[in-house]
Amino acid sequence: MMPIDPSALEALRLLLQVIGAERVVVIGATVPAVLIDLHHGLTGARTTHDVDVVVRAANWEEFEELKRRLVAVGFRQLGTPRRLEYGTAEVDLIPYSRTLAPGGKLEWPGEDRAMSTLGFEEAVESARPEQVGSLVIPMASVAGCVLLKFVAYNDQPPE
Repeated sequence: MMPIDPSALEALRLLLQVIGAERVVVIGATVPAVLIDLHHGLTGARTTHDVDVVVRAANWEEFEELKRRLVAVGFRQLGTPRRLEYGTAEVDLIPYSRTLAPGGKLEWPGEDRAMSTLGFEEAVESARPEQVGSLVIPMASVAGCVLLKFVAYNDQPPE
């Protein structure tokens, strides 16, 4: 059983085709699903329908243009600026460059809080191409994803 939903795989195929593999790194739950479950023959894990992707973009205008190109090939914009949908798959696009996130903080236009980008540079630089079916997908390492998860947890506002 493939640990990634077919819609999510198709979304990744289109994303790589439209944006280019050199500008994309998959992070989040998709990474252990592929690197652990798929490559080591484990079964029984849940199938992931959502994909978190870091996209290299120099500025917000470039990021918006990349999203427009994705919408032109069948993606739909959802409620937040970073979330797109393709079939049953949800794709969170997170733009990143040092110029876009000075001081390690990504400030989303129209939102009153910033997102930490601590660990993004390391995740992008250590990404490796991974074979998933007929696709070759740039993915962060499991260690990189764990680092990003800790940062994201620490970045959440207190309840």
